[in-house]
Amino acid sequence: MNHRGQCPACHRVVEIESEDLPSSVRCDCGTKLIALCAASMAELPFHCDACGVSFVVEPGDVGDLITCDCGAKIEVLDAVMRAPMKAVERSDQFECGAAPRTANDPKLMGDSDPVSAKSNVDEEDLFREAKTSGRRTNWLPVAGMAAVIGFFLFSVGAFVLSRRANDLDDQNNKSRQPAATTKSTPPLADQKLDRRLLAKLLVEVPDPQTESSRGIESSNIASLVGSATDTKKRVSKDEIATRQRRSPYGGPVAKRNVQLPKAGLPRPRIEEVPVDRPRLALEAAYRDMFESYEVLGAFDEKEKADLSDDYRKTLGETLFLCRHAFQIAQAEKDQTKVNELTYLLAYLSYTAGQVIEASIYGEMAARWGSPRDAATREAAMIAIAACQEANACHWGIADKLGELDQQRMVAEIVQQRWPDNDQLDAIWMHLAQSYFAFGKPRLAAETFLKIKNGSDQFESAQLAAGNAYWSYFIDQASATDPAPKEMVSLLKLAEKHLRVAVTLMQQKKGASPTTNLVSAKLLLSKAAERLGKEGEALRWLEAGPMAVTRTITTESKKRRGKVQIDKRTADAVFDTLYRIKVSSGKWNEAYQSLVKLDAKSHPEIGSRYTAIAKGLIKNVEQTGTVSEAQVGLLRKLFDAVAKHDAERSDSMQVWVGQSWATVGTKADSDKLSNACLQNAERAFENAMNQPDFPESSRLTVTLLRADLFQRSGNPMASLEMIREVLKTSPNAVTLQVRAAKLLQEIAFEQDNVGGILEAINGPPKLPANGESSPIWGWVKVSNVLHQLSYSDNATDEHKTLSHEANYHLARCQWLLAKLTQDSSQRESQFRKLKSQLSRRITLSGTDPGQGDVWQVGLESLLEKIE
Repeated sequence: MNHRGQCPACHRVVEIESEDLPSSVRCDCGTKLIALCAASMAELPFHCDACGVSFVVEPGDVGDLITCDCGAKIEVLDAVMRAPMKAVERSDQFECGAAPRTANDPKLMGDSDPVSAKSNVDEEDLFREAKTSGRRTNWLPVAGMAAVIGFFLFSVGAFVLSRRANDLDDQNNKSRQPAATTKSTPPLADQKLDRRLLAKLLVEVPDPQTESSRGIESSNIASLVGSATDTKKRVSKDEIATRQRRSPYGGPVAKRNVQLPKAGLPRPRIEEVPVDRPRLALEAAYRDMFESYEVLGAFDEKEKADLSDDYRKTLGETLFLCRHAFQIAQAEKDQTKVNELTYLLAYLSYTAGQVIEASIYGEMAARWGSPRDAATREAAMIAIAACQEANACHWGIADKLGELDQQRMVAEIVQQRWPDNDQLDAIWMHLAQSYFAFGKPRLAAETFLKIKNGSDQFESAQLAAGNAYWSYFIDQASATDPAPKEMVSLLKLAEKHLRVAVTLMQQKKGASPTTNLVSAKLLLSKAAERLGKEGEALRWLEAGPMAVTRTITTESKKRRGKVQIDKRTADAVFDTLYRIKVSSGKWNEAYQSLVKLDAKSHPEIGSRYTAIAKGLIKNVEQTGTVSEAQVGLLRKLFDAVAKHDAERSDSMQVWVGQSWATVGTKADSDKLSNACLQNAERAFENAMNQPDFPESSRLTVTLLRADLFQRSGNPMASLEMIREVLKTSPNAVTLQVRAAKLLQEIAFEQDNVGGILEAINGPPKLPANGESSPIWGWVKVSNVLHQLSYSDNATDEHKTLSHEANYHLARCQWLLAKLTQDSSQRESQFRKLKSQLSRRITLSGTDPGQGDVWQVGLESLLEKIE
């Protein structure tokens, strides 16, 4: 019979026509070879064309099919080819004592394309290399001839030894041949699977990976949903609020929208009317002014109201004569006349509509006049009234409040000179309210605090001061880079004065809830929330005899013990409760708070229901359990999301489906779990059935459904979905890994070992149409990942997946050997697996016990075989 061997230069199989070995032959690549009998060799070198890896096998494998690490089947030929001298230097490395190549050798790297690659070695390049090596031997023909002669003598000696080895091998083969039996062993694929033994073996050689699959996990739901729908990622207001709570004052806030009060119409201004030849003596000038003043007083009220021409002329002349006499009195330093004329100038200027002049003259009279003189106090009141009128008419620049600052100076004079004036509190109250209305809350707060304890307006002033400090906090916190310490200080000031107001309101005899009490408690709750005191924030709204949540109503019908408030205030109350409940993880109470909010005034209410659902799901994931009440709440939340979320789309349906799937795996009963998983599948189907569902998202949603089926204990349905995806995307290596693991999982539940063979080699062709399955199986997966791991585009994930595939392939082969009923097959399989594992561990280049979990798993398998 003819012998066959592998050329060490081009790795082609060469057939030797001569039946006797050793023999001389020439390969198609041009290399002269000497064929030796394989059975006489200590080790047989072989090269795998599929992955480009060289290795050695034992002589006992001659005639058998061995499996390379890449999964390729290689026949162990009965002849070993040797080329003269250096022509086969690299193929002879194992026999010459050279170290075998490691996986880091770039010549062992596979093609970067894992699908189209049929071999990792370019035959044309190898052919050129072999020819080049041949030309180098011709450089020294004499040395070459000597080498050939020497090698020929060596071959003759080897021939004699090989004949003796052949005889011994034949004897051994005969002795190992089993006796013929009448009962034949069934094919390996049809052999029954011992389920008890398999369970024991799976415990003995477990999967090192802690998770059951590389399926899509709920921890990265957001990113998957985003890729599935191509929607921009939005940061909800509740997520922003969560980030803000890291700040000592609760973080930045939206700026207040302050609108100035509407400007009033100023009174007609009457100008001075000069008088011819006014007298220069003080007494004469004073008499002329006084006579004109008496004429002015003689006009009736109708003429004054109508501003008749005579009245205007007389008022203008009187004002001119008063100022003329005032200037003479100032020159003569007659302080009595100066004070009297200053008061008259304030009065006449105010009467003529000259409010700024009136405020200045009034301040002068109040500051320099005698405090015992009634005219002095009257001049101060005229100055304050003039300032208020000027402010109401927005005299000058609207946001420059000089008239209010002028009023404050006059009020301070009144407080200093007439501290018991009964109008003083009203003056401070009006001034503070004006400051607040014009967007100056800090000045307003400081002015409210001018009202002392014991005043009838002290309670209102404390409430208004707290509100003003809160507003000033909002203004500062909405600015760029506010100082945290200052913000905390403002919150505490607001809290301090609001507490005083609430205490006073609740201590009144026969006290009942009022809108002021509700407003104060609401602000106190907001301040406590921002200061991180959530328990106190809840108490301000829910605790006490006049708890806000139990006393407010928006109904117009009066009810005892209830206070009617507007929708805006009610929404603010329940919005605050919602934030605190979410922050505290009280999901059901947060939902109840949202139910009471007006959806029209809160367009983002849908996203808030979503935020509660996300919080509840995260809590379920952390605790690892879910109750029937939580599932019921989640169902209500998803219904509310569908009703209120303006962006109702396929992306939300996909998220809802994945959420149900996550919750289903945590359910504390099979019934509850199945209900959740059914809801998940329904949501996925709804998403994919929408007319505007993007085709680019179909793949991701299909994988989500596959993950759902796998986690719900239906690997067949999961595998079928992945199979459909692989029909159009067979090169998706990560999906091939998932498919192989599912085949493996399904195989462990079957009654025969054929399933394990399918996990190793991939499913067979379909009998109906002969179509090949798109699923590769562990052999090809391991091969492709090996190539990817040493390609130019290799990543750490490729290397990890390659190690994982190698382990699962070896594990399935080990299980197959353990489960086979034929002892000779078992022995042969273990022998081959041992050789493969040894090579894989050697090629990994890592020290024993220092690799990843997959490498350590391979070492453990090798130990079990040995």
